[in-house]
Amino acid sequence: MNTILDTKPYMLYETVGMLVKYVNRISMLEIRDAMLRLYRNYVDETWHRRLECLQDIIQEVCKDVNREATEMQYFFGRREPGPGRDATTMARVMTIPFQAWRDHTLAGEARVLKENWRQIQERGFRLAGGLPGLTFLPLASGEKQEGLFRQVYRMGFSGDFAMEVVSVLEDYDATMDRLTELILPYSQRLEQKLQEYPWLMEGMGEYWASRFLTMKPEAFLEGTKPDWALPETAERQVCFCLMDAAEFHSETGEAILHDGRNLFVFGSALVAECSRRMYGEDLDEVCAAFRALSDKTKLMLLMRLSEGRSYCQQLAEENGSNTGNMSRSLAALTRHGFLKQEQEQFRTYYTTDIDGIGQFFGEVQDLFQRRRNG
Repeated sequence: MNTILDTKPYMLYETVGMLVKYVNRISMLEIRDAMLRLYRNYVDETWHRRLECLQDIIQEVCKDVNREATEMQYFFGRREPGPGRDATTMARVMTIPFQAWRDHTLAGEARVLKENWRQIQERGFRLAGGLPGLTFLPLASGEKQEGLFRQVYRMGFSGDFAMEVVSVLEDYDATMDRLTELILPYSQRLEQKLQEYPWLMEGMGEYWASRFLTMKPEAFLEGTKPDWALPETAERQVCFCLMDAAEFHSETGEAILHDGRNLFVFGSALVAECSRRMYGEDLDEVCAAFRALSDKTKLMLLMRLSEGRSYCQQLAEENGSNTGNMSRSLAALTRHGFLKQEQEQFRTYYTTDIDGIGQFFGEVQDLFQRRRNG
């Protein structure tokens, strides 16, 4: 496996991420505290210093930003409803869904995004949701291109926000020029600040390089794409984003533009033990786990096994049920991480995994916290 770690900041995304946080009064310290509640045992002093330093940088670089200025609100103010509040800022709509990560400079990456949008329109696309707010998917064989207006409104955005999205995409180049002109001075300041603190990016590179000795970047997509896996020979491009602290982005082989590309972008607050299920947005799996817990029979089974271990036949006899039904219940609870197994001779013993249940609810909290804080 060839994994390329890119530890140089991409200034367009860093500046957008910084201003989204500043304009909406999102503190890196709040993100730090939320992540600590979930992953306290997995973070080190460098992790703490990184988020605290980033908060200081945001305050210094943005000290003269007028949050209420019309252009600042237009590009960086959150709109609701939407598939994640940060995803409903126009600056995010114009950048993250296009998944470029090609040019580290502000102007260079803006040109790449313009070209990406031109190619997407030429090839044809279908809009879908997701963490970026919008996702561009390739048309299936024989599928006809549907109008932009109809596709955007089908996304379920509020009327005003949908109109703004259509307007931006119809006049993308000019709107991107407005955005880059607005943020240029803050991008220049931010770049200078980041040069003063090279350890911010270098530390992330060192941390993930050590973790990728025993895991793969696509581990954060586990369970979200059945029967999908990157070939061992595939090249992985790993980028980092300091200001999108608690976010994970990816673009793999099925992308609309970059055939065979495998891109993974890790935010500065992530650690290897973060809830991969949640970062992959496998909501079907989350719902299935909740259904297992909401079934009274399975819940009573968990309570019974919290008192002491037992095996399938014994549990079936205790409950007056057949072993087939009991076996299926045990398998479901084990699959979701709610039971632990011990093999002894010819029997499999089960015990309620209290920590596993706690981890699941922590992952659910993680999901909502990321949506709120970005």
